[in-house]
Amino acid sequence: MNLLEFYNNFLSEDIPNNLTKLVIFENDYSGGGYGFANGFSINTDYEVGLTYTDNPEFSKQLYPFAKANDTGSFYCIWDDKSERTLGEMPIVVFGDEGGIHIVAQNILELMHLLTYDVEIFVSIEEVFFYKSEEYYQPSEYHNEYIALLKADYNLEAITEAEMDNIIKDAQTKHKTSFDTWCSQFFDLS
Repeated sequence: MNLLEFYNNFLSEDIPNNLTKLVIFENDYSGGGYGFANGFSINTDYEVGLTYTDNPEFSKQLYPFAKANDTGSFYCIWDDKSERTLGEMPIVVFGDEGGIHIVAQNILELMHLLTYDVEIFVSIEEVFFYKSEEYYQPSEYHNEYIALLKADYNLEAITEAEMDNIIKDAQTKHKTSFDTWCSQFFDLS
């Protein structure tokens, strides 16, 4: 992913430094995806996925930035119009089968979730990461990714309990306001 092309997705917003590092890391190690976290790759071609409503105001507050899994789910930063910077805004996953969920309070929390190294599962009712110890194969550059997070943010590979807590805490803090915002544009039920 060309950085200039990636930056154009965010219009006039300041791009968070940790998101820039993630793009550079992906470019350096995996050449466009899946090299360090199963199912994840930087990609900005998901505006077409924001077709829940014809109202253009809906997509104005969402910044798609990454593929979330192999089936078409994708991550967006939700500009909740708070005083937070883009790097501090909540992360939403749009499921390929219709589920929409808050998954992290910010980019760094999503980066931490990616250390679990499995695809996200998104249904209408819930979102989760599941790792089958029997079938799990680490991504090729997973150890390098964990080393990056350790060196730059003092984060270790996430445990299942920590992962669940990150998602739960993000939903506790942002789900109600996100659902209220979405309900202006379409029925969530």
